[in-house]
Amino acid sequence: MKKKLLNKKMIFIMVLFIILVALIIGIIFFIRQNDNNHNLNMINNNEYVNTQQGNERNSNIDQVEIITEYINIRKEKDVESDIVGKVYEGEVYSIISFDNSTFKWIEIQTNNNIHGYISGRDEYVKLLKAGINSQISSDKENISSSSNSASSNNNDDNSFNYNDSSASNSDYYCDYGWRLEGKKCYKEYAATIKYECVGGKVSGSKCLINKTVSANVTYSCPTGYELTGSTCWRWEVAARFSENPSWSATERTSAYNTFRNNCSKLNATKYEGNVCYYKATTISNVSYDCNGKVGELAGNACVHIDVEDAYGFPSCPDGGGLINKNTCSVSKDANKR
Repeated sequence: MKKKLLNKKMIFIMVLFIILVALIIGIIFFIRQNDNNHNLNMINNNEYVNTQQGNERNSNIDQVEIITEYINIRKEKDVESDIVGKVYEGEVYSIISFDNSTFKWIEIQTNNNIHGYISGRDEYVKLLKAGINSQISSDKENISSSSNSASSNNNDDNSFNYNDSSASNSDYYCDYGWRLEGKKCYKEYAATIKYECVGGKVSGSKCLINKTVSANVTYSCPTGYELTGSTCWRWEVAARFSENPSWSATERTSAYNTFRNNCSKLNATKYEGNVCYYKATTISNVSYDCNGKVGELAGNACVHIDVEDAYGFPSCPDGGGLINKNTCSVSKDANKR
């Protein structure tokens, strides 16, 4: 008997242990799956901001530091290419490759495995050269020969070589205001900022939001009336008791009782001698003001306008692509001579 009880206990403990292990595994799987879905959604919406996505600083290799608010990561070296992510101010990235085109495209890969190209223009990034911090500048660096040229080898690992495959071609030209790169023409222009408000009206870059508070209320009564709360009233005669000298005591009592009954029917609540009175009411006069409150009177409310910053959304209405928050670029095929 004891052996059977012991076996049942062991079976119960084993089943309980298996259920507990399965529960823990299920919780861990749910948490990981939820995190993956959340990250994927944010990447698809180009809103993935991860302070750990930048590469580690390594003084032995050439890197760039982002010095503007953000730069779009493009799938290809084209401002009209798909945006696959963003890099943010202060982040550092190792340079896989780059070119000497107008946008100085730099190939990078983030720590969360987003691969693509960012613009390496001077106003967007700072070059962290191996052992040296300097800004990318086509005037100061033709990076086919390193500033640390102790070696005559032009392919030194510590130097950058711009492969200018976009040299202008005399067989092609661009319209006025456009720049020629190979067989393509490029033009930059300021992004259009569309402002929106929640619960208000847009005025420039501001939101004008109407705010209301209840106005002060004042009640007043016509002459002869008294005010109680918001009600005007005064005493009015409901009935009078007129006594006949020829009445007997019984007749007088009966007549007085009739008088009191009539007073009750007329809602009389005050008696003075042979007269009963009821409260006559009338509508009070109502006025409003904004004394001691912010705003101007509008009906029974005080209205004032709050000014807040509107939400700004940059866009490129001419079919171009955003380089950063304030700049668009558009390209087209060059004209052939």
